Amino acid sequence: MSLPRNYLIAPETRTRTKSTALRSQVCQTVFMYAYDISVRMLHTIQGHLNEDLIAPPAHGNEGNYYLPWNVVSVDDVAGVKQFVQHYASIHGLPQPAAPRGHNKPAPTYLPCVTTKKLVHSLYKKSGGTVAYTTFVKLWNKECTDVVIMKPKEDVCGICSDLQSRIARARTEEDRTKHCGALKDHMEKANAARTVYRESIQKAREALSECEPGQSPSFEHFTFDLAQQATIPHHAREVGALYFKVPRRIQIFGVAAEAVPKQMNYIFDEHQSIGSDGSKAHGPNAVVSMLHHHFQHHSRAAPKLSLHADNCCGQNKNRTVLAYLCWRTLVGLNEEIDLCFMRVGHTRCFVDGGFGFIKQKYRKSDVDTVDQLLKVIGELVGFNESVPFTWEWRQWDDYLSGFFKPVKNITKFQQFRFLSSAPGQVQMSGSDTLPDAVLTILKCSVDPVSLVVTDLPPVLQPAGMSHNRADYLFKQIRQHCHEENRDITCPAPIQAAPTAVVEVAME
Repeated sequence: MSLPRNYLIAPETRTRTKSTALRSQVCQTVFMYAYDISVRMLHTIQGHLNEDLIAPPAHGNEGNYYLPWNVVSVDDVAGVKQFVQHYASIHGLPQPAAPRGHNKPAPTYLPCVTTKKLVHSLYKKSGGTVAYTTFVKLWNKECTDVVIMKPKEDVCGICSDLQSRIARARTEEDRTKHCGALKDHMEKANAARTVYRESIQKAREALSECEPGQSPSFEHFTFDLAQQATIPHHAREVGALYFKVPRRIQIFGVAAEAVPKQMNYIFDEHQSIGSDGSKAHGPNAVVSMLHHHFQHHSRAAPKLSLHADNCCGQNKNRTVLAYLCWRTLVGLNEEIDLCFMRVGHTRCFVDGGFGFIKQKYRKSDVDTVDQLLKVIGELVGFNESVPFTWEWRQWDDYLSGFFKPVKNITKFQQFRFLSSAPGQVQMSGSDTLPDAVLTILKCSVDPVSLVVTDLPPVLQPAGMSHNRADYLFKQIRQHCHEENRDITCPAPIQAAPTAVVEVAME
């Protein structure tokens, strides 16, 4: 059938769209790839496209009188939110600020023993109607600032005490007081952390600016003693070894964050200054390893920045301070800053290095010190091991002849030594005392008389006692592999018999 001549066919209407990505017109395939969408999503967007804007899609239940049976009402959502917030206000520990790096409101921590199942059961007893699964979903969506604490080790004692006081507070005044004290403590801890980060950034900039083969103008190090390792150690540990005392290995780490690189000093208990591994954490041991690291593994920068934890027996003592002052007097450094982090807030780069060693150590079979050095050497990263090749020296007696002890040393957090102010230490960062400048060089000592070649006497390792060697031979030897038993637990050397002298009685 033919159409009449005056019959007009309406032209087909199509909507033409242009796809733009990175300010350029692209094809449909490139547009979907750039925005990671499918063809179905693209057609859905085009369906809601108007002349001026994109209309939001309407929900399928919009306008329906009969809603699905599992829809949660607005009142139920508000009820769940109000109940969780009320529970957190009674049992929670509010924090002064959000964790570093999170742009979120300050969290409120519930005790570790609390579970969402327990909170939901209390909600049901109070007359709530929302089931457990929906209750958890609404909690995670509407109350993101209310979280349950996770079990954690090495927490700050001050933070824990103040949080407990906040939880036990009966009046709003006490609660506000303790919250202010916690906030002040956190600000001081964050300020110390800021100094640590700024020192690392400064060391990186100095390292990037220096030419190859030259010394940078500034270096930063963090040093600490790790938890001792024991040998023999097996990935599948036998139960009997848990109740015994295997051979103890000490690890002392010095980390250069700007490189990054961490040198781990490894020594056995018979190589320690004291017998059977004693005095391994003393000032003579710490200063001897620090001196060896500065002489053999640093870049000889004129300015140093050091960070350590607040352990008085290892780092924060008169011997360490006197040694750093001695370095500025003999011309090894022009400026040295020694900073201590707040107790409980001492996590730093060197602890991360120890963590990698610990993970590898747990999964390895280690019977000897050489095998432990090999385990550290197999780590892909910044960890390197230093076997016992250095010398112990009597630094405490040597430096006590030139320097006086520093008073109130435990109350200050930052110490500075300058070659332009010989024999003086600038102390700051105390909560109760003002900043001070103290002369620790004795009046009878001429700074010119101190030379870098004049070092304290060498201390020989005390070795291992006969009782300890006998214990390892009888109790630990059986847990070593047969080829390593004579290395880790050899037979004790018999002591020479004592001569008996008979005295004639007149």
